[in-house]
Amino acid sequence: VAFGSMNERAVPVRVGGKPYRGKIEVFVNSRGTLTVVNAVKLEDYVRGVVPNELSLPALEAQKAQAIAARTYAVANIGQFAAQGFDLLPTVRSQVYRGVASENPTATRAVEETRGIVGTY
Repeated sequence: VAFGSMNERAVPVRVGGKPYRGKIEVFVNSRGTLTVVNAVKLEDYVRGVVPNELSLPALEAQKAQAIAARTYAVANIGQFAAQGFDLLPTVRSQVYRGVASENPTATRAVEETRGIVGTY
């Protein structure tokens, strides 16, 4: 089952009172319990990661973190595919807290680095 908002920018979907962009998917996992997944676009995901991974308020530092977070996400898509999702919202993957953790500096950093990932 998937839940979403008709206008996620103005009225994001909420889980446990916390707002999230994208859709919330709920399914029964292999243990017979429910798994709740936030299916979100990459750039919106990064907006919910950067403020939680870096406490430095400097824009350039946050830009570097946005690129690092985006690179990690792209490189690890499908890491938990067997469980039905890509990444965990914890330090085991990246600390993602959705809309509630977003801030203007981090959002600007994400927007100014949109689509940039590290490669070698």
